[in-house]
Amino acid sequence: MCRAAIVGLLVCISFPSLARDLNRQSYQIGERAAGMGGAFVSMVGDPASSYYNPAGLGGLYKKGISLSASMYQLLIEDYRQALNLSLDTGDKIQSDMNGQTFGTFPSSVVYLLPLDSNAAPESFHQVLAFSVLVPHYDKYNGKLDNPLGDYAFEMKGSLFNEDVSYWAGPSYAVSISGKLRLGVSLFVLFHLSEMRYNLAIKTWVTDATLGNMFLYAARSLERSGFGISMLAQLGAQYDISDNFSLGIGLRTPTFGTFYSSVSMLLLDSAYAEDEFGNPITAEGIQSYVDRIESQKAKMNYRLPLKIAAGLSYRVPGLLSLALDVSLHLPQGPYNLFEGPGVYPTDAVGRPIVDNERALIPDDERKNTLVVNANLGLEFVIHDDYFARLGFFTDFSAVDQERYGRNADSRMDSVYLPRMHRIGASLGFGIQTERTTTGVNLSYTYGFGDTYSFNDLFGAPYTKASATAHTLTLCLAGSAEL
Repeated sequence: MCRAAIVGLLVCISFPSLARDLNRQSYQIGERAAGMGGAFVSMVGDPASSYYNPAGLGGLYKKGISLSASMYQLLIEDYRQALNLSLDTGDKIQSDMNGQTFGTFPSSVVYLLPLDSNAAPESFHQVLAFSVLVPHYDKYNGKLDNPLGDYAFEMKGSLFNEDVSYWAGPSYAVSISGKLRLGVSLFVLFHLSEMRYNLAIKTWVTDATLGNMFLYAARSLERSGFGISMLAQLGAQYDISDNFSLGIGLRTPTFGTFYSSVSMLLLDSAYAEDEFGNPITAEGIQSYVDRIESQKAKMNYRLPLKIAAGLSYRVPGLLSLALDVSLHLPQGPYNLFEGPGVYPTDAVGRPIVDNERALIPDDERKNTLVVNANLGLEFVIHDDYFARLGFFTDFSAVDQERYGRNADSRMDSVYLPRMHRIGASLGFGIQTERTTTGVNLSYTYGFGDTYSFNDLFGAPYTKASATAHTLTLCLAGSAEL
């Protein structure tokens, strides 16, 4: 191994941040909607319509509160050949990365308040609601811990990432003549992101000038961010007949980041010693420990314009069938995290201007156009008992053409996989005169690819395949007040 490779190993060790914020339907929220795979643009009967299509609130006539929560979620992800390179000796270094994560989180809380007592379907009717929703939750805990082949090389790493968005705000809906319903929601979005990673490398090399040596390099990064933004949703529903209904919804892009707070801490170290354990100091190979902090970064949480349309068919007292199609428009390049670069300092406080040992918060994103579909069925089993079944897609908005363009953009895409997901949901419940209680189970299968982190060793990137399995158990219920 040449000296340039040694230096590259010591100072170029990096592990790009994980921020998989480009999938939006890995699970569904609400009571009826969650069991029907989120196919609810043209449906009424779930207070979570404030999220799917606020016009659906116009078909509700009782004051009450609706709750749903994920009691258990299991996420299993595998990245095949996340490291895949060939050495000068002819040996190959290949390693997979996998993770298994458990999580619990609230899903939705909606308070419903009819503004009049007009219960007749043909009457003019107004409804006000206030919702706290969690439509986006992603938690990943991955590990890499294995020697690689016969080569004297060890690498251990861990990566934790948690992203969650809370939506809170009022909704207003009106029903006109029992056939036309209009609605609007205004949400304040609170986005929290936390990430930690650790990576350590130990290897035995032989240099023509310096002889045999052990090389050690390690990096740890912690980042936490909080941002506030807003968006609005508009919707309309129209009953074509007693059996068929149409719905359309429009979600605006986020109105910008009104407030954000980001803190980052980077610990970086490198060390070399000979075969007898004595430290090696030579030109271009220097031991160091850097501690770099920044609280001047900004987080930009953005969502694109979304247009959704739905068609539903129902036989009162027997079954309901719904189909939705949604279009997520693309977004141009933007920095999810941005701010001034921070550099370590020497013994007398002078900056060490070394881009490879800097803490640079820039983390660029670019979304492509995405079309998703939701299909749901609800049917009565017996008297007040019902069952629901749904299917949905959750295609990734990661723009692979952009991330395949150059080395800098590929660094942004490592562990930002283009993970397409397809899912199914199943629900059961009971409805009484004043309450409803249900349980929903959903499963998603993810497949796609990303780039390896061969660049740690100055080697060309290769594609790495990724798969994911997510199982979510959700309890839901509502009560008339």
